[in-house]
Amino acid sequence: MKLVLSLAIFVSGVFWGTIGETSTTTRRVGTRSTSTTTHGLGAYGSVSTTTRRETLSARIITITVPPEEDPSKFKEQNATRVVEMNATQWVKWRTYNVTEYFGYTPLECENFNITKKITPSNYSLQYRYRKGFEWKTINETLTLKEFGHRDFRNDMYFARTPYGILKDNLVLYSNYVNCTVLRIPMPTQEGKF
Repeated sequence: MKLVLSLAIFVSGVFWGTIGETSTTTRRVGTRSTSTTTHGLGAYGSVSTTTRRETLSARIITITVPPEEDPSKFKEQNATRVVEMNATQWVKWRTYNVTEYFGYTPLECENFNITKKITPSNYSLQYRYRKGFEWKTINETLTLKEFGHRDFRNDMYFARTPYGILKDNLVLYSNYVNCTVLRIPMPTQEGKF
């Protein structure tokens, strides 16, 4: 079974940490009406306005909620159930390259395996990866935490790179069989994903 450990890419276009907006105005040929579309560059949605000269305009505002804040997604975000899948979990795709601390070669074939349950919220995690033709294994501790006042643990606290700093990695989705998506932030972009 494969487990996707990666950043979530939102088709809806949520970009955290970016402020501003873009606006496009077009005039329809042969008419007196204009159409303006404003795209917000934050997590607050977009606004479309169509105006005909001497008429009222209409506005539609859509708000995109990140999955970790959407109550309808909570049942798919239980980190305890993810680690109890008892499978080697492979990184299928990332939005950025990961290298060793002093290296430039991207890591390949990254996988994680829970080797032992220490307490209900602490586990031994074995992280393996290939660099060139050499396989490397790192043993570390995985701590499950509750993020956002849930009744369950939805945060997998571990280092995202071989020699990285421990970070909060939120479970955004899991079917608890063969697919899980984590939000793993890059250390160079604090607060951005």
